[in-house]
Amino acid sequence: SGLSVVNSWQAWGGAIWAEPPGVDIRNCVFSGNTHGCVFVADRGSPSVISECVFRDNYAYSTSAVFVYYHHSTVIIEHCLFAENNSEWSTVKVDDDYGDLQVRLNHCTFVGNSGYYSAIRNVGSEDCELNNCIIAFGTGESMPCYDCNINCSAFYENQPDPDWLPPWGSGNFTGCPSFCDRLADPPDLSICSGSPCAPGNHPDGFDCGLIGAFGVGCVCGPSTTESTTLGGLKSEFRE
Repeated sequence: SGLSVVNSWQAWGGAIWAEPPGVDIRNCVFSGNTHGCVFVADRGSPSVISECVFRDNYAYSTSAVFVYYHHSTVIIEHCLFAENNSEWSTVKVDDDYGDLQVRLNHCTFVGNSGYYSAIRNVGSEDCELNNCIIAFGTGESMPCYDCNINCSAFYENQPDPDWLPPWGSGNFTGCPSFCDRLADPPDLSICSGSPCAPGNHPDGFDCGLIGAFGVGCVCGPSTTESTTLGGLKSEFRE
């Protein structure tokens, strides 16, 4: 909890290789790592990755989180995945037996690249994304492959900027209205009028908050009350 892993390198899981009895990774920052960040090879034990930032990581297969094996539950929640680069995906689920349960809840994917820029599921029959933002991804196919998706926002993902998953409910295409995506560090909280803010769903679904961060500024030509990503991480550590 509360660790930063920067510029590490190893053959698998550039930052953490996790095996049974499960892992609990919270409030960590993974940046500039090679061959991915977290490799979860679990059999039968639950794992949680919560309130973490994965930024500017690289791997051939999976740039941020690789979930492997079977008969377990992995929950990834309130995490940011930004500017990661992989030949395949930012998050990969690989289940040889079809009984691995994976949940990504309230995560924000921004500016990632890979064949599938956000997530690729191979084998799991119980993979879900709920209340996530997937935006500005660059890939050769859809940003999310073979996961059930609900209450999530998609925006300007290449090669099809209007892509929506053909399964799930409450999904929409629309600008998330980040407070200042181009700042250094970027502010990826959302403005008060964002369609990802509670009560603002463009189709009237009662989804609550969509994405990893809440309202951090007021929408308008002159943005005020902005909260930086560093400030948000400080709040997580309190």
